[in-house]
Amino acid sequence: MREIFICSMLLMAGIDDLRRNKISNSIIFPAMLAALIYRGYIGGLTYVFRGLSEMSIICFLFLPVFKLRGIGAGDIKLFCMITGFYDIVFGLKTVVLTIMFAGVIALYRVLKNPGLLGRFLELKNYLLYGAGGGEKYFNVDVSEKIVIIHMAPFAAISYFLILLVYKM
Repeated sequence: MREIFICSMLLMAGIDDLRRNKISNSIIFPAMLAALIYRGYIGGLTYVFRGLSEMSIICFLFLPVFKLRGIGAGDIKLFCMITGFYDIVFGLKTVVLTIMFAGVIALYRVLKNPGLLGRFLELKNYLLYGAGGGEKYFNVDVSEKIVIIHMAPFAAISYFLILLVYKM
């Protein structure tokens, strides 16, 4: 039953991500709450607290990547939802596979569009000289359309693949 619910949430999040370039909180927060209710039903209050701690680990793990604009907040919450329904190991497997898929697409885009290669040099300067010096390395208005990688569809694919291996 939880697989059907998660699949529908991932499908809605993927469609929302492709349409609006972000994942709505009205999709993610009820799903995260449902994950905690599911954990409470299965294992009681201690299992709920364990779910909260595992979801928090995912959030804190990807906070620096979010601050560097490497991943969206909706994507992190999506990973938290998957982790909430299963456990930290299943969630991290899904995250790693999703990032691998996104990395392949990013590599393809960099090779296809040499202008993006300059972004890596800008990122290097940002990391070396700090956020306080000079201009920001990321200009949203200029590079948003060519840089965004929609991770929610990859999260859905990763979830299905991990679920196939996990259930075997």
